Formats: sequence, structure tokens, C-alpha cells
Amino acid sequence: MKPIPKTMQANIIDLVCEFFGVTPEELDNKRMNTLSSYRRRICWYLLKKNTAMSYEDISCEFNTKHTTIVYGYKGIEDLLTYDRRTIDDIKDLQKIIDNFNIQKVEKLLQKEWPTQSINTTR
Repeated sequence: MKPIPKTMQANIIDLVCEFFGVTPEELDNKRMNTLSSYRRRICWYLLKKNTAMSYEDISCEFNTKHTTIVYGYKGIEDLLTYDRRTIDDIKDLQKIIDNFNIQKVEKLLQKEWPTQSINTTR
């Protein structure tokens, strides 16, 4: 498995929790009701789309089988073709993630990087 920057992974999980008004423990709960399952699958979808996490990486994070993650991801992809609520939820969450990425890049650009002096005389 590739090392994953925990910050983006944790930020996406925290964002989904805040967006849906649940705790990380509630998000990770294995309840089979429709709403709990929907929130988890949204989180899996966003993690897969916005990080270098594989299905196996995500399954380890949520302590489930990787095939469950694949099935959930494809389920959200399917909902995105016709379900207005899912389309709006993903669009709203993705805007926040994109804004977070832009802010991260802007911080890096504003950072003072040490310059190396190049000795041009020999």
C-alpha cells in the first residue's frame, strides 16, 4: 500500500461528518439503514476520487471488505446519473474539497522558500 497523506483523508472524513451532522464513529458504524449506508458510501466515493487511496486502503480505514467499497462506490456513481439529492450532495462536498485544495496550494505559494546561492565564480 502507498503511504497516504492523513491530512486529506482525515479532512474528507471530517467534512462528510460535519456535512451530515454525524460523528466519525456514527459514520463508521455498520448500521444497515439507508441513511447511514448512504453517508458512508458518499465518504468512500469522495476518498476514492480525491486521494490516492485504493479500494483496499479505504476498506482498511472503515474495517470492511474492499468489495463492499467497490460496490458502494459504483452505487454512488449510478445515483449520480439520476438522483438529484446525490448530485447536489457530491457537488456541494466537492466544492469544499476543491476550495481546501486551492487554499493549500496558495499557502505553499506564499511560503518563503530558502534560496540557494549559486556560486558563479570559479
